[in-house]
Amino acid sequence: MEISDASQFVNKAGVPAFLLRGEIEEGDAEKLDRLVSPIKGIETVIFLSSNGGRVDEALKISKVMQDHGNLRVNVVDKCISACATILFVSGRTAELLPGAHLGFHSCHDGQSLETLPECNEKIAEHATMRGFPYGAVDMWTRDVPASEVHWVGYTFSSCFGYYRRDGDPVGVEQEQPCVRGMLRAAATQWGPNYYEAELIADCGKQEAVRDFALCSQRELTQVRGLIDHLYELLLSQTPEAEQSVFEVAQRKWLVDFRQACPIPKTVEELANVEVASEVERCFADQLYARLVTVEKQLADATSP
Repeated sequence: MEISDASQFVNKAGVPAFLLRGEIEEGDAEKLDRLVSPIKGIETVIFLSSNGGRVDEALKISKVMQDHGNLRVNVVDKCISACATILFVSGRTAELLPGAHLGFHSCHDGQSLETLPECNEKIAEHATMRGFPYGAVDMWTRDVPASEVHWVGYTFSSCFGYYRRDGDPVGVEQEQPCVRGMLRAAATQWGPNYYEAELIADCGKQEAVRDFALCSQRELTQVRGLIDHLYELLLSQTPEAEQSVFEVAQRKWLVDFRQACPIPKTVEELANVEVASEVERCFADQLYARLVTVEKQLADATSP
């Protein structure tokens, strides 16, 4: 990897920062250690832009990052494979800059491209030790061949608990509403993918900018679909005479949700990465909060 000074990109004066860009290769951990060891414990920012590389070296880099003790990690544009599964989770925080994505696929032999299940298990366990959900890493890597990439943006990263800001809870205390919601969906007669039936939408026909912003973001649409699915399950578990309470709350949420986020005046403005990311994050956070509420209500309704 190319490791360069990036302090000019940090808003806070005097905070050291480094950009780690390129393929993870042997010797990269030692290079990073030479730079961050003298500032161990001092708040430092690591920017990532990598397609991945050697898993063994990524684990060594992760150890350097953990030993430092006070690193904030930001993905600049893309962080794929070992970058997403190992480096991203190795700091005090783990966040995506506007427009950035994580990319996942199975661990594989560099020559034959054969999937290595024991390697997948190792990186999932590594994420768990860092307080990130085992299930998310396992789901996003297990069935994705080396020649493909499963992309994850802000919406899914945060909803599956694979994201950490300052102050966020760690480990088992961390909210993972998409994980719990999908598990509940999987236990129903419709199956885990029932909620995806509404994903096909012609966003070009959506005239309102707000509607376009929502339907053009697949992850937003999926989380919204999951909420609708769980809401229908909630009603099915509630006596008819008591359903009106939930129906009123759902209608109110739909109105509030559509008005909660600042929206540009034209669809063309959404082509700007910064603008589109701000809109997505606002809607994602609203969906996240609602999913937590509905999932907990469903849990209460189905508990013995």
